[in-house]
Amino acid sequence: MPRRYGFLEGLWEALKTLFGFIGLFFDVLWRLITGGLSMKLLGGPVGIAQVAGESLKQGSHQFLFFLGVINANLGFVNLIPFFLITDGGLILLFGIEAARRRKMSIRSLERWNKLGWAMVLTL
Repeated sequence: MPRRYGFLEGLWEALKTLFGFIGLFFDVLWRLITGGLSMKLLGGPVGIAQVAGESLKQGSHQFLFFLGVINANLGFVNLIPFFLITDGGLILLFGIEAARRRKMSIRSLERWNKLGWAMVLTL
C-alpha cells in the first residue's frame, strides 16, 4: 500500500523522485555514449507497451507511476537543445539570437534543421 502524504510533503517527494529520474537519465545516457551499456537495452514503442502491460499487472498505482516516468522523460528529452527539432533547440536558437541581437538567416536555419533531421534519421 502506498504511503499517503500531505500536499507539501507530497510535492517534495514528487520533486525528489523526478530529479532522481533525471539523474538516472543522465547516468544511462552517459553509459550509452561511453559504451558502458549496450544500445540493445533501448526499447521503442513495442518495448514501452510491454513494460506498460507488466506495470498494469502490478496494479493501477504502479501503472500510473510508469506513465509519469515516461511522461517526465519525454518532457526532459524535449528540452535537450537538439538543433531545431526540439523545444530545447528552439530555446537555444532564441538565446543565440538574443546574444547576437539579430535573427539568424533563413539559410542558416534551414541548414541547422536539415542537420538535425539527418542526425535523427541516422538513429
